Amino acid sequence: VGVELDDGTKINTRLLIAADGADSCLRKQLTKKEYDLVKEGPARVVLNQYTSDMMGEWGWSYQQRAVVCSLKLSQLPNSMVWNNETNTYHSQAFQVFLPTGPLAVLPMHENYASLAWTTTPDHAAQLLKLEDKAFVHEINNHLQHRLKLGGGTLGKALQSVLFRNRPSSSRFSKKRPHRFLVDNGITVPLVESIEGSRTSYPLRLLHAAEYVRPRFALIGDAAHVVHPMAGQGVNMGFADVTSLANTVIHSLESGLDIGDIRMLLQYQEQRKADNLFTQMGVDALRFLFDSNSLPVIAARTLGIDLSNRLEPIKNLWAELAVQK
Repeated sequence: VGVELDDGTKINTRLLIAADGADSCLRKQLTKKEYDLVKEGPARVVLNQYTSDMMGEWGWSYQQRAVVCSLKLSQLPNSMVWNNETNTYHSQAFQVFLPTGPLAVLPMHENYASLAWTTTPDHAAQLLKLEDKAFVHEINNHLQHRLKLGGGTLGKALQSVLFRNRPSSSRFSKKRPHRFLVDNGITVPLVESIEGSRTSYPLRLLHAAEYVRPRFALIGDAAHVVHPMAGQGVNMGFADVTSLANTVIHSLESGLDIGDIRMLLQYQEQRKADNLFTQMGVDALRFLFDSNSLPVIAARTLGIDLSNRLEPIKNLWAELAVQK
């Protein structure tokens, strides 16, 4: 397959992997019949096969936006510092459920985290206009109000199921500064500042009808886009990478062409059904949390509270959440 960059450079490769995100220009080009007329994006794909065939996609808009940025956290709880056993930094994530959508603080490295705040388009525009200090205050206020002051059994149960630490979090004194204690023993650090700029993007569900073509493969958000409320997009992407890498290794060890469609279809078979299952599961959760129907509210509260109390069910949800 040949790739032409925007500076005119031409590159030939046995396997082209599209990992360029939800708005993948490579996927878009493969959904069009006239590939040679496409000028968008940093690269143009020239395929000699399937030039009259379409690589379809399907999905829908959630009519919401996610406000995202990087955060610097104040003093971290011990459950969120360097772990010598796993050689990783803090692993505790936090998510609170607001009327307009979930607010999630996801761990990065050292005392940094990423924010994904799902809300309405109008509210997202307001959040982007706030001064940094006012924006930090909004985040901390919601975390405190929903977690420290009793965010409800439902939110705490889902947090425990989807974002729990392994091993379990330690308990800390209320006297320690710059953090507060939730009644389940998890301490939540305060956000100190915003790192870099804030932006927002529209939320949608998207799934490519096919992940592969001869010498071409989609991975991550280029192949599937999921609602961020359960933090599953990155796990799905990591699982794609692992599966495709194993497929390529197997091809090399077997003396086969890494771009052979028969080998690439093994990757598609391994990942497509799992990704679709995760997407539908997250979409169902989104529906449950968006609904104001009293029977739905009662059912979701009971279901997630039972999942939180029954260890086998909780373990199953946790394993599914990390794509095991």
